[in-house]
Amino acid sequence: MTVVVFGSINRDLVMRVPHLPQPGETLAATSYDLLPGGKGANQAVASARQGVPTVMLGAVGEDAHGTAMLAVLAEAGVGTGACSGFPGQPGWPTSLCPTLAKTRS
Repeated sequence: MTVVVFGSINRDLVMRVPHLPQPGETLAATSYDLLPGGKGANQAVASARQGVPTVMLGAVGEDAHGTAMLAVLAEAGVGTGACSGFPGQPGWPTSLCPTLAKTRS
């Protein structure tokens, strides 16, 4: 049996700020991370980590972010031969989703 996952492949930019900004307020991030993400990519990695042969179907921009995400999938044992890239299309985020999370002390 092979698991085939069709879904999103994202590279998340996580920025840490002291608090959620108020309307009109500008905050400087205290740090940031570039993390692998996307519901489809996360599912594919989880499946491969369980030892199940897994193939990912999806698309990435043909830039450093898309290349990095394909490498993350391949390192996890996910087949990426069916993933495609879009020439001239960056894989940078098109939306921001603010989430408030407490850090551990």
